[in-house]
Amino acid sequence: MGNHGTVGNKEAQPGTGSTAAPVKRERRTQPRHAVDTSVAVYFVYSGCRMQGRIVDLSLGGCCIRSLEPFPVGTHTRVEIEFCLNGLPFRLAGVSQTVHDRHQVGIRLLDVSSRKREQLNELIAEIAEMQGTGIREQGSESAQAGS
Repeated sequence: MGNHGTVGNKEAQPGTGSTAAPVKRERRTQPRHAVDTSVAVYFVYSGCRMQGRIVDLSLGGCCIRSLEPFPVGTHTRVEIEFCLNGLPFRLAGVSQTVHDRHQVGIRLLDVSSRKREQLNELIAEIAEMQGTGIREQGSESAQAGS
């Protein structure tokens, strides 16, 4: 899946005549952690709903991949609902980045202190599991048919 928190580090060497594009600077303030869990996305203004997978998560947002094309662009209010490590979450957000028609970045909005604390604990657990080489298992085994 790759390392989501890093960006290529190649810089043009002086005198080589390289015309390499400038390196993008990481704008995220929170590290993203790879996850794989189902998510329901509710579009606040239209009332539509779609299913997808969260592929990474941070305190500030997440990246969602769907089988269906994402029906809107950026700055669309959404609510996401998912369960990870036995903890259910329903969080408000806005579509921040559309990577392609099937992958979108969501920025979380208006997260209560209680939910932020729960999310922080969940992310700490994920980071600990990833840091020790343990892959998360079981969050989807009961939902394999969905």
